Formats: sequence, structure tokens, C-alpha cells
Amino acid sequence: MNIDALIQAIQTLPPKEFDQWLERHEKELSNFFYKQSGSELHALEFDKVFFGPIARSQSYINYVKDRTSSNSFGILMELISISAEKLAIIGIDSLLETLISDLEETAGRLRLQALLEFSLVEDIAKDYFRKLPIVLGLLEESQLLDEDSNARLSVDIILLYINKAYKAFGEKGMTHHLQKFFELCSNSELVTKYPLLAHPVVCSLLSGEDAFSVQPIEVIRDRLESSTYFRDIVNSINEEYYGHPQIHHFARRWWKYDNKTILRDVLNSGRTDFRSAYNEISPCEKVLLYCFFNMKKHFFTSYAVFERILPSLKTVFDNEDYRPIMIDLGCGPLTSGIAIADLMMSSTGKALSFTYVGVDIAPAMIARAKKIEDSPLFSNSSFYYWEDWNKIDFGVLFTVAGRNNPVVFNASYLFASDSLDSAELAELVSNVVKLWDNVYLIFQNPDNDIRNVKYIDFKSRLRHDKLLNGTETIRYKATSSESSEKVYYEILKFIGP
Repeated sequence: MNIDALIQAIQTLPPKEFDQWLERHEKELSNFFYKQSGSELHALEFDKVFFGPIARSQSYINYVKDRTSSNSFGILMELISISAEKLAIIGIDSLLETLISDLEETAGRLRLQALLEFSLVEDIAKDYFRKLPIVLGLLEESQLLDEDSNARLSVDIILLYINKAYKAFGEKGMTHHLQKFFELCSNSELVTKYPLLAHPVVCSLLSGEDAFSVQPIEVIRDRLESSTYFRDIVNSINEEYYGHPQIHHFARRWWKYDNKTILRDVLNSGRTDFRSAYNEISPCEKVLLYCFFNMKKHFFTSYAVFERILPSLKTVFDNEDYRPIMIDLGCGPLTSGIAIADLMMSSTGKALSFTYVGVDIAPAMIARAKKIEDSPLFSNSSFYYWEDWNKIDFGVLFTVAGRNNPVVFNASYLFASDSLDSAELAELVSNVVKLWDNVYLIFQNPDNDIRNVKYIDFKSRLRHDKLLNGTETIRYKATSSESSEKVYYEILKFIGP
């Protein structure tokens, strides 16, 4: 999907046929618009596209005339509205007045009105103070019309407003006005009237702190052992494993194979292709074998890495105002998701609240993950899965987290994969960094130079700060005996364009 396809369709198709076209291409169209940054939309001259082919089309004329639209055209208007927000953020506000006039009363229209208010600031000594309650009132009203009561998009606009005022006062050397403006934003009466000002991200900006900073800690580590929750997951897997008619564990026979064949040839040390069978062993049965032989090791190494940034994780995940996104690359049977959820439950006593995006090329792995997500560890989380990271629906992700909320990529043993395309993955991450301001990577892999070649190539393609790295041998006891695994880990924060 590209802008030319939309122009061609809206110019040549009668309204009913255009609606049908929208229905067929809604997902691709959504992904196209959500992937574009404000700068990219400006490079596409989207404002000219809107005022030309779109606004002059019969479909748009009918929409303005009747003040109603089909569901499909309504989705297109929502995408246009979001595009106008992105353009306004970089100072291109030409679409705002027309869209505010043409849109039905929605949360999106009210956000556009808020953006228009402070795009028209003339007297900075007075207007930033005068317009603040107006902007806040529009954004609070937008919350009432938002079906998901999603504060994050409104918070993004407040942050933009505060930052714009900060820059304007700073450039003019008006330090007294800046101090008074920050005092106004923190005024208790105003905060009570407009609760969005009490959002932790807004408070952190006003106090000069970074709500999403990652602070590593030293961990004096003893042997890790299973919690009740992880033990229940392991016991469920073991019950299925020992109950399988072709698995005779204590007799050292799996189907017609011995232990060495299972570990070396069937599982290939956990790196096998779980989409294909191994003779009579189906993909789902290969996943079961993986869960029994490999999953526990990966759980505990992930748990140990997450523990190194536990205070930061608590700040982000143990807070109802945030809805972080975790994009788990090569998610397998939800292993790292279980690890972070188990750590947070152990530390806070509450189920994890996040949006989990599992990406794995093997349907059998995703099927196993869906079984495990029913654990009490995840009673307050949302789950999405894709077999191809190029098909991730950015529209879904954008609605659950505004621009300032954290997005955490997780790569647990992913870069040891023979089939991984590091350049393609770097492109995905680059697209996400364009849309979100706080994007991180939590990486772990064997401490082996050969296995980390693709990771080095991947990092070289992206601007980043290294927040933490190290090598540790993790001791753990999942069942009756102790094991250990040496792992290399890094945590990166990506730097936007």
C-alpha cells in the first residue's frame, strides 16, 4: 500500500465502490498511515494530497454534505486525523482547521482542536498561560469520547505543549515566564480540575526527570528457583510430556530415537525449524520437547537479566497510567513474557499490565504461547501474535500506547538463529523508533563470538545508547537438579532521527 494507490482509488471509484475498496484494503491502509512519521508525511506532501485528490473526491464531498460516513470511510477519516496530528507536531498545521470543521465530534477532532490552539500562539508572554486551560479542557473532553479512555494520546499533546512553551521561553531568555508557566502546570487547583496534568509522564517532565530512564542495579545472586506460578506452568508441560504415548523418558527412548538424537538432530540445541516435522515427530511435538528440554534455561536467564533493571521495570510496569508494549522477537512459548511477569508478581504481588506482541515464524510455538497466557501472571495484559514482524499491525500498537510510552524489544537467543536477517530486523526497529520516543532492546545470547555476529551487524545499523551489558553464569533449579547457563546480555536505548 502507498499514497498513490489511495489517490488512484478515491479519484476513479464511485463512492460505493470506494467504500468496498477501503474494506478490502483497510489493514494495509492502516499500517501504511501508522508507519509514517510526521516528516515522512510531509515528504509525501500529504497536505497537498488531502486538499487535492481526497477533499475534492465525491466520497469526501458526500461525507461533508451528509455528516455521516460508512464504517470504512470513517476509518479513513480517523487515519487522516492521526496524520494531521503527526504533521502538526512538526509544525505543519495546514490541515487542522479544515479537518476540525469537517470531522464528526470525536476524540480525534478534540485533539486536533487542542493542537490548533497552541499552533496559533502569537504573544508568548500571555498566550501560553491563557491557552493552557483551553487545551487541557479539550483534552479532558476528548477522554469522554474515547471508547478506550486512552489518556496516552492526550498526554502526548500536553507534553508537546509544555515542550513548545519551554523552547519558546528559552529562546527569548524569558526564564521568569518559564518558571511561572511550570508553576501554573503544577498548580493544585488546575491539577484537580484537569487530572491529565497529574499523569506521571507530565510530572516527570515538569520536575526535569526522565520517567522511562533505565537504571541498572547490582544483584548478589544466589541460585534461582521456580516460583509457584512458574512451577505450575512447568508441571503442566511435564504432565503432557510424560503422558505422551511415544515418550518414554526414563527408558531413554523418544519415539524410536535416543536422547542425543532428540537434542542434537530434532531440536538442534533449540534452533530447529519448528514449522516442520522431524519424520513422525510433528511441529507441535517438537515444541513440547523444546519446552521440556530448553524452556526452563531460557526462562531463568531472562529472569536474571530483567532483575538487573527491576526498579526501572517497577516504575514502568507497576503503574496503571502506563501500557508498555513488549515486542518479543522469536517469542517461542512466551518464555521471556513469563519471566518478566513472574519477576513483577514476585516483587509487587500484582499481575503484569502490558501489551505483549509475540513474533514467531512457527505457528506451533504461538499455539503453545496462547495456552500459557491464561496463567494468573497475565490477568491484566493483552496479547497479539504475528508470524512475520513485517505484518505487525502498527495501528493496534498505536492505540494502546501513545508516543511517549515505552516500547521494549526482547531478543532472547534470537540472534543465534541461522535464518535471521539482521538488516531486515534493523529496518523494523527503525520504523518503531520513528513513531515512539522511548524504544529499548533487551538482548541475551550465548557468550559466543560466532553466535553474536548478526547482533553486531544489527547494532551497527541503528543509533543507540548502551545502558547495560555483561556476562553472567546463571545457576538455577527448575525441578530436582541444579543447572547453569552462561549468558551475554545488553540493554540498549535507541536514538531517534
